[in-house]
Amino acid sequence: VPPVRIRDDVRIPPDQYEPNNTLDTRTEVFLDPPVMITGNPMVLTGLTITSGDIDFFSFEGSGTSILHAETRGPEGATSMDLDSFMGLFSADTGELLEFNDDINSSNPMSRIIAPLEQNGTFSVAVESAPDEDLAFDGTSGTTTGFYELALELEQGSYLSNDTDIIIGLTPDGTFIEDFIGFINESKQPIHQK
Repeated sequence: VPPVRIRDDVRIPPDQYEPNNTLDTRTEVFLDPPVMITGNPMVLTGLTITSGDIDFFSFEGSGTSILHAETRGPEGATSMDLDSFMGLFSADTGELLEFNDDINSSNPMSRIIAPLEQNGTFSVAVESAPDEDLAFDGTSGTTTGFYELALELEQGSYLSNDTDIIIGLTPDGTFIEDFIGFINESKQPIHQK
């Protein structure tokens, strides 16, 4: 596949993991077991989003673990051309579980922190923003560029009661530092974005 020209002085080539544009052609990655203290993620480097591109990376996750996924600019980058959009899917069913556009108003990269409520195969998809209809097909993005993907699993446990409230706890029963969210009546996680 030839490089894609984005400006006269910069060419964005497909990355080494292509083709991984669908759940069926996703790239499998092997994450370390969940940890109690996060901050040492597995980082995939040399990734690119080209025109019409989307990258799917799958991993095995266990119920009660918490996924930390984040797109980052390449090491040493002083500015970003890419505005990423990220989704978390059940690779077994194809269901979109969570999505994020911008980390904040000054950072166009994406971050998902989400509890995995059951054992299974999950997939993180990264494409260019925007994707207002959540199609995750790479066709609506308006930027291209280089990025890195950081993935880490945090060990967690949950306490629930008759009102369907679930609060993240550490294994010793104390509240976790990063509040994850409550479960509402429709059983859908509500997370801080």
